[in-house]
Amino acid sequence: MTILIAAKNAAETIERAIRSCLPEPNAPIILVDDHSTDTTVRRAVAIAGTRLRVIRPATAGVAAARQAALDAVETEFAAWLDADDEWVPGRLPRLSALLDGGADIATEAIDLYDGASGAWMRRLPIPDFLRGPRGAVRLFERNFLPGDTQVAFRVRTFRDAGGYDPSIAGPESYDVLLRAIRRGARLSFGDEAGYRMHAYPQSLSRNVPNRRR
Repeated sequence: MTILIAAKNAAETIERAIRSCLPEPNAPIILVDDHSTDTTVRRAVAIAGTRLRVIRPATAGVAAARQAALDAVETEFAAWLDADDEWVPGRLPRLSALLDGGADIATEAIDLYDGASGAWMRRLPIPDFLRGPRGAVRLFERNFLPGDTQVAFRVRTFRDAGGYDPSIAGPESYDVLLRAIRRGARLSFGDEAGYRMHAYPQSLSRNVPNRRR
């Protein structure tokens, strides 16, 4: 499994993000630099060294960055880590087991932290409705997995679904996820919290009007 990070001017948080996934042995890390103008790349390389592959797409934008990462993956599975969040060590073998067991997309519960203070806020468990018959269809009414950007996935599944749409800014991961489900992608869930999400007022996920559009 390859850990994928898309970052733009994330110098304040990128070291924490990179450091959190280094304990996963033998996991390549790809950093897609979305045309940063700060020290994001330099800080990431200083932490990860040769474990890190840095690419910079010709076109700016988060969807283009995610697509560049998808194009660059050489492993069967991949998983996303946002540049301002943290990976919980031990998550990779759990997600790999779910994917090896036949799932095309896998995710776990998330621990939500306040970005400014670092204080733990609450746990976001997998909602029960997703586990029921045709539960995945209800993702059309609720943007909740608990998080569309925190999934692990079979790389071929996302490529066959068409990848990331560069015309979408914000819910581009939700879009490819829904297209994969429409094609029959199988979901699987773990109940352990394998991801620490740091919430900030300026986060794209909090721009509700944009996500509704």
